[in-house]
Amino acid sequence: MSRKHLDDTIGCANTPDAILNIRELGLGKSGLPCTMIDDTDRDGRRIKRGIYSLTEAGRRAVMGWLRMRERKDGE
Repeated sequence: MSRKHLDDTIGCANTPDAILNIRELGLGKSGLPCTMIDDTDRDGRRIKRGIYSLTEAGRRAVMGWLRMRERKDGE
């Protein structure tokens, strides 16, 4: 997801800070990397845009966390 898409999805204006916090919870950069891709901004200038994605290890970690939360909620 792009930063703009994440801003809209998670409802914040500082996605990089939210990503930092999520990484600090245990995903790290290896579980939630940012790939820089070539793009063009609205003024036609060439830029690098960051795209965040979960790796397979990151997905397993998130799924484990969700299962743990479900068990705690079901107690």
